[in-house]
Amino acid sequence: MAGKRGRTWRRRRQRNKEHRPVSLCHEEHYIRFFRFLKKNGLDGFFLRPALFPDTGRGLMVPRKIKRGQTMIKMPQHMILSTKTVLDSVLGPYIESAEPQLTTIQAITTFLIYQKHIGETSFWKPYLDILPNEYTHPVYFGEEDFLYLPHSLRANIKAKKQECIKSYEELKPFFPSLEPLLPNWEGIFTFDAYRWAWSTVKTRSLYVDDKGSTVLRNLDKSGLGVTSLVPMVDLLNHSHSARTGLLIKKSCKNGDYFYTVTAEDDYKRGDQVLFCYRRADNQTLLLNYGFVLPDNHLDTIKFFLVKDIIGILELMNFEEEDPKFRRRKVLLIATKYTASDLTCDYRGVSKTLMTVMRILVCDSEDRPLFKRVLADDLPWDHPVSVQARSLAQELLERRLLSYGIMDDEAILAESDTPVRRLVVAMRNEEKKILQKGLKSLTRNNEMHK
Repeated sequence: MAGKRGRTWRRRRQRNKEHRPVSLCHEEHYIRFFRFLKKNGLDGFFLRPALFPDTGRGLMVPRKIKRGQTMIKMPQHMILSTKTVLDSVLGPYIESAEPQLTTIQAITTFLIYQKHIGETSFWKPYLDILPNEYTHPVYFGEEDFLYLPHSLRANIKAKKQECIKSYEELKPFFPSLEPLLPNWEGIFTFDAYRWAWSTVKTRSLYVDDKGSTVLRNLDKSGLGVTSLVPMVDLLNHSHSARTGLLIKKSCKNGDYFYTVTAEDDYKRGDQVLFCYRRADNQTLLLNYGFVLPDNHLDTIKFFLVKDIIGILELMNFEEEDPKFRRRKVLLIATKYTASDLTCDYRGVSKTLMTVMRILVCDSEDRPLFKRVLADDLPWDHPVSVQARSLAQELLERRLLSYGIMDDEAILAESDTPVRRLVVAMRNEEKKILQKGLKSLTRNNEMHK
């Protein structure tokens, strides 16, 4: 007879339990959603919605699946595309619109209309599983902007303005819908548009389709037409997803399907992950409203006027010719681009360290200056040591720009999903700076 299991086994089981996904299949809106898909021709292997401890809501494999097996086979009529919009009651109004609507404006208008008609909407089971709000930049408030990294604020505001501009462009079109919707003013509000616009921006896929000549397609990537694919849009993102997906268009008995095929083996309970695009956290936040912990594509950029010239205040220039100092700054401005003046998880970039060496190099020692430009100084040379100290000051200054408030104090003001995302973004950037500082400090201590 097996012996009694002890405390270590119970603790291990508890840890494993905490990291297991929690199935969402029992929730009523998911039950209706899967019935809706099955009734309307979804074929293939059924994935299961689940709540994962690290990525949130996603799709789980309920049993083993082999590479090459079909996971989802979605009929074309179940993909919410511009064709769906133009074939609906909104089609004639959109086709006659002047100026033409963009593909995103058309789908956004359709989503608002479908949500408004409620129970009579064919798409209601799908709309019911969509978030009521997003963490996309258009949901950022003025106070949220205050806690964002300075380098991100302008881009966040530009993304929010993009949504506002799209809505303002569309406002003259809404009155034309009065024969269909007499109370259109109360339906097509900015809040409604912001929700629908964020849905399209964060959840859409490019689908192989011809698109429409009555709509403006502002996307020139050539990847396809922006569309919403129910169920597939529940897949979470990962740069390092060990599993892959192949999405392709196929034809069977004259009917078109979009098939999702496994490109790797899955075990029961695995999450199916999909790489939206390989990008740093600023790009992911701007486009999808999330950040990845320890994203090794992240970089902290430094700027000539704001950062590099600002650091000159810390240096003693009593013995240096002001003309030579100006020549140094001009050299840095013309020779080194801002994209190269960075710090990432590996430390301070080679270019940024060269710039630091130029700043501390003795103006009278021309041979030494040539060696600095050629990056031909050993790491323990006095100029290299001084350059690392100056780089430390640069990184410390950037850390100070995040303010003195800690995470708890920031969240105490407003513990919302957007504010938690802001804190996460701050922490990811601070981690990079702290690792850079640690590396510089270690090198200088080795020299001592």
